[in-house]
Amino acid sequence: MEFKARYSVVVVGAGPAGSTAAQILAKKGVDVLLVEKQREVGKDIFCAEGISRNTLKLAEEIFEIENPEKFIASRVNSVRIIGPDLETIDVRHENMGVTLERKIFDRTLAGIAAANGANLSVGTKFIQAERKNGKVELTLMKEGKLFNVTSDIVIGADGPASGVATSLGLPMETDDEEVHRCAQFFIYNDRIVGNRLDFFFSEKYSPTGYAWVFPKGNGFANVGLGVLTSSGKDPMEFLKSYISDFFPDSKIIGWLRGVVPIGGYNKRIYADNLLVTGDAARLADPVTGGGIGPAILSGKIAGEVAFEALERGDLSEKFLKKYEKIYWDRTGIDYKVSLILKEYLKNYTDERIIKLHRVLKKLFDGKDLETISITRLFINTVKVSKDLFGLFFGSGGDVLFNLRKIILR
Repeated sequence: MEFKARYSVVVVGAGPAGSTAAQILAKKGVDVLLVEKQREVGKDIFCAEGISRNTLKLAEEIFEIENPEKFIASRVNSVRIIGPDLETIDVRHENMGVTLERKIFDRTLAGIAAANGANLSVGTKFIQAERKNGKVELTLMKEGKLFNVTSDIVIGADGPASGVATSLGLPMETDDEEVHRCAQFFIYNDRIVGNRLDFFFSEKYSPTGYAWVFPKGNGFANVGLGVLTSSGKDPMEFLKSYISDFFPDSKIIGWLRGVVPIGGYNKRIYADNLLVTGDAARLADPVTGGGIGPAILSGKIAGEVAFEALERGDLSEKFLKKYEKIYWDRTGIDYKVSLILKEYLKNYTDERIIKLHRVLKKLFDGKDLETISITRLFINTVKVSKDLFGLFFGSGGDVLFNLRKIILR
């Protein structure tokens, strides 16, 4: 495609966050350019590919998806949590969520945005951006050639490194306590349970993190683990050991390494002419590392606020701050609870996990959950469980104080 000299909005990154923002704007008639550095949308993404039913429903509504089955690999209705002593907690909830075919999912979202009027350009790399006369001038590279385009608003959906945010003076550095280094194999093993997620906590296999099994149907699964960057551990070495011990004789079909940045709650994710979304804004859940839900929600809100800013003719950070406020008003309590859990689990010992696991097993094992909201389950459980409250009391004053503020909110 040929680039025009000017667009109302340029969205950098055609993942779920960027495609969502572009879809919202395109449907409102905004002249929006959506650029993706990869030649194929959805290529080489590190992701366990699981999303909740609420996230799937939101995506279906925004993109008016009639046939989600094309990108659903497996529907999930149970979760198994495994402790260091191999004791398990099994819980159920009909339609907890799904495991995606992420490449098809991402391509579907970007394709629908393009069909609704977004100007999609793949194989297009963001080089730099600078503000000029109240607008933003972006330098892009495609097929070895540089192009300059001007935009009223830029939406950064360009992943953890976020050259967009950095280029426009919004530092998003994340310290080693807020980055998970991850590794994942795509395997075939006939012992994989097709409708169940597994989470395994053990110092031996995932110090400062956890291991996961996300089924993709017919014996296939994403099996991976993550550890805090601050631990200095190589997740791949732990993953090889984990696979060898728990899934021997598996067929390894592919593997990936990646990083999952969190810590967005204390970051500013807006500036003059700029909104930052998804992983670029460090919005992944602090405990699970799940980022697709936050990406879609932040993309939706960014698109809506950008449209309002264009309508008002106010591209200032004073107005665009509204994006950040709406996002954290919607998700702040969930994020805070995850931060508390992360603090409890940080540098955990097997002894601490076994104690927590035993309390949770008495409360939940074999149960059908009435809700899949981790926040609501956690708060309600702490309110009624003296044992669980005692564990958090023993883990430090900050954890207990922060927990008390949320419970009494």
